[in-house]
Amino acid sequence: MEAGTAARGDIHPSAYPGGHRLIVAAYVVLTLAALGRSSFQVLTKFDQAPLAYGLSALAAAVYVLATISLALSSRPRLRTLALYSLGFELSGVLVVGILSVVRPEWFPEATVWSDFGLGYLLIPLFLPMVGLWWLRANRQGSEMSGPVVNYGLASLPGSSQPRAITIGKFDGVHRGHQSVVDQLLAVAGDAQPTVITFDRHPHATLKPLDAPLPIISESQKIEMLHSAGIARVVVLAFDEELSSLSHRDFTRTVLVEGLGASVVLVGSDFRYGEGGKGTIETLREEGAEYGFRVEVVADVCEEAGQRVSSTLIRGLLEHGDVSEVAKLLGRYHAVRGEVGQGFQRGRELGYPTANLKNNLEGFVPADGVYATYVTHAGVRYEAATSVGVNPTFGDMNQRTIESHLMNSSLDLYGATIQVEFVAYIRGMKKFDSPQALAAQMGRDEQEIVGILEGASQA
Repeated sequence: MEAGTAARGDIHPSAYPGGHRLIVAAYVVLTLAALGRSSFQVLTKFDQAPLAYGLSALAAAVYVLATISLALSSRPRLRTLALYSLGFELSGVLVVGILSVVRPEWFPEATVWSDFGLGYLLIPLFLPMVGLWWLRANRQGSEMSGPVVNYGLASLPGSSQPRAITIGKFDGVHRGHQSVVDQLLAVAGDAQPTVITFDRHPHATLKPLDAPLPIISESQKIEMLHSAGIARVVVLAFDEELSSLSHRDFTRTVLVEGLGASVVLVGSDFRYGEGGKGTIETLREEGAEYGFRVEVVADVCEEAGQRVSSTLIRGLLEHGDVSEVAKLLGRYHAVRGEVGQGFQRGRELGYPTANLKNNLEGFVPADGVYATYVTHAGVRYEAATSVGVNPTFGDMNQRTIESHLMNSSLDLYGATIQVEFVAYIRGMKKFDSPQALAAQMGRDEQEIVGILEGASQA
């Protein structure tokens, strides 16, 4: 077992890449045969046995679906489609077989009981079983298993299998990053989609005073990359050892010997190696020497032409503009943490809150009141959330996140919850009395209900 593996005990993605090609090739042959046979039947003798020939046409359509989804099963949605289409095919063949025994008069003899018909029945019975087995063994991008995670240079798995690789901080896993992942999956073929990322921003080592706070935690990043379809995540410590590697040493040690790169996908401003001396041109030269190709992905820009970037998102969060952040992320920005003990003031005012402890995962946006969703144990609740020091009471000097679940009295103390920020409502304000604060909280709740109703319909 490889060091740093997150999904222990499972057969990992792309375990049988050659088998995948054989299964897809078999389905291509079956699909072409089924399309030809079905077309001939429908055009020349459909009225003789409409049920049998109608089912034959349906089977041909299912084979087309199964073939395409199997060929592109590295993408999570298409992998799910492949599972459904193969399951439907297997069930359909079994139903036809049973019907041909119970109601033989519905089927012309040549359809099922001739040598050709038996072969046509048994092959579609065998192939989906093989296809389902392969998908089960190769859980790439599915929810059934986590990605393989390697921590550090010493844990790299070696070059025993080809890998399609992209490299970056991936802080936020925003729409630009998602575009990179989509293109990586498109060019990967039978290679294992792999992301190389870092345990900290490079500035934390090279320019400590300029190091920005991360938008998401390392575990959030890994989860999001997995959901996007990445099979393996390599987390490298951006320390003196790594930052001192020349670009040639990085290519040889990490990409070639450590991961067996077959294709490397990078952005147009990609730099690597000591002092950022490595460029796309040097990477292409090294790819030609070591046998991998280099693809360059274009930036994702907003309508105004501004590049989607972690720096832009971080700046918007600092100003509380979470609705604009959601557009750039392709989802609502979220923080995650454990609910701790508060002062119980919200409960006294009729608005009990879940107060997140310190050591949160995710960038905390600007002080203020927000329309949010709170998720606990897979259930999502509408909530009003305040961020700040609660100036009305004046006895706090540390920022807190307090969420009031508007349609639930659930006690979340000690539980881990996620707070998604949908819209900014207002800034923090010192009120003359707790009663004035409670009145404002009631008005905030009414506004938040309307916003979240619109958000749920969007």
